[in-house]
Amino acid sequence: MAKRSSPTPSTAERPPLPGWHPARLAQRSVFPAVLQAAALGVLLFMIVAGWGLHGVEGVSVDGALLYTNVATFGFWVVWFMALVALLPLAGRTWCTVCPVGWCNDLAARFGLKRPFPRALQNFLPMAVLLLGLTLLAEVFGLNRYPDATAALLLAVLAAATLAGLVFRGRVFCRYLCPIGGMVGLYSRLAPPEVGSRNPEICRRCESKACYHGSERRYRLTLPGTSRVFTLRRPGCPAFIYPPEAASSANCLMCTQCFKNCPYDNLRWGVRRPLAGLWLARMRDRSEALLVMVLTGVVFYRLARFWGALREAVEWPATAVAAAFPDIGPVAFRALKFGAGFLLWPLLFFLLLGAAAKLAAETSVAPADERPEALAHDVSAGEADARFAEEERRWAGKRHTLWGYLAVYCYAFIPLVAGAYAAFAIVKLNEKLGYLPLVLADPAGVRTYLAINQLLIVSAPESLVPLAWARWAVLLAVAGGGALSVWSVGRIGAAVYGRGARAARRAGWVFRTGLLALSALMVFCAKTWLFRG
Repeated sequence: MAKRSSPTPSTAERPPLPGWHPARLAQRSVFPAVLQAAALGVLLFMIVAGWGLHGVEGVSVDGALLYTNVATFGFWVVWFMALVALLPLAGRTWCTVCPVGWCNDLAARFGLKRPFPRALQNFLPMAVLLLGLTLLAEVFGLNRYPDATAALLLAVLAAATLAGLVFRGRVFCRYLCPIGGMVGLYSRLAPPEVGSRNPEICRRCESKACYHGSERRYRLTLPGTSRVFTLRRPGCPAFIYPPEAASSANCLMCTQCFKNCPYDNLRWGVRRPLAGLWLARMRDRSEALLVMVLTGVVFYRLARFWGALREAVEWPATAVAAAFPDIGPVAFRALKFGAGFLLWPLLFFLLLGAAAKLAAETSVAPADERPEALAHDVSAGEADARFAEEERRWAGKRHTLWGYLAVYCYAFIPLVAGAYAAFAIVKLNEKLGYLPLVLADPAGVRTYLAINQLLIVSAPESLVPLAWARWAVLLAVAGGGALSVWSVGRIGAAVYGRGARAARRAGWVFRTGLLALSALMVFCAKTWLFRG
């Protein structure tokens, strides 16, 4: 019997978009290129303003230009802190206008278009680079000096461009950008999403232009002559099929699918907050490592405000320093931050995973009752044929130690986002008043001298009193912890099913761990902001 082909979809099968709609804007060729070009101009300005400027001549203060130079203040205070605070609401919309991603995308259109190594097509490179960047900032004070910040920004632009010249797609954004990894995690909390308006139209579409790209013909008319030429629009640079974009944290919201879709079937809408935590059934176990690193970074920064906890976290570094007295101060700082950012979080998560596996496999039931099956049989009707085999392989890994970590690590994202937002609230409240001074003197030398040496300018005050801000900080940490504990049940039900008793037992282990970690973070935040 001849195979029956699906009819080609028609534009009449979907309702027309209203006159003004976000999807209409996304379909325009100049969007978001104009915004990306403007952002690139700002980034280059910061690089020029900070290049070769380490401090103030004749002044021995370490990091004197941290809050007065446009490179350090603009990148580490305004951009990074604002990004951290807004990511739980905005998600991947930053990637829409990111100038680094634009450089990667433009270079990829003319590059060698080689495939990225399959072994690195996961979150491991992002986790390693995020840890490395954080260690550089803490150990060497990378974020305190304009010249170091300018060199970092230029290196990122060069790396993104080089990646585009060698590999196809936006591989820097998809697999290498450490900030992109954090943005991807937080995007699971945010309402904005990209998806298809009618998945059936996508299924029946033969060209899949949203994924593969398309060609458009243009006519150039001049006095006395007319010429037709063809331009090719690239497909999805993150290699995502639009019906899967809503459940994926890897969608870069670049709007290429909007421009290529021949049926006007893409939507840019909103979903329920936190829904991205449980939309995806299959999980990448390397993403758990990224969550561990981010959790460690936030936890250790809060733990330093509680003396006893800080000593406990730094104990491995102290023991190594006692055994090797000749170790230098830089190496000792690296050991301290390495223990706080990676060692203890890794041990904590591995302990949770092992306890969850033990709890899932331990039960008391009548002898004549049939034991619960841990594996989940995925039939072809439950998943698209293209992904059925991947789901079958994933089904066999969900009840392993790393499987439980891959599933329930998502529950830690609200807690981490709330704690990181707490730092952002304090930093922006205390230092955003420097913005007019930085804009008036981008180099920052004159501003520093006027405030600290000549005493003719007063240092800017906080935007709101600390007594108000600290309650917002405490609420952010406690609220993030509460949302994390609540989300465990939804995540487990989405992956394992509501009737999976073994998964529920594993979920209670992670709830206990989240409660303990949330309590520690809340106490550290209280100690930090309510002293005296």
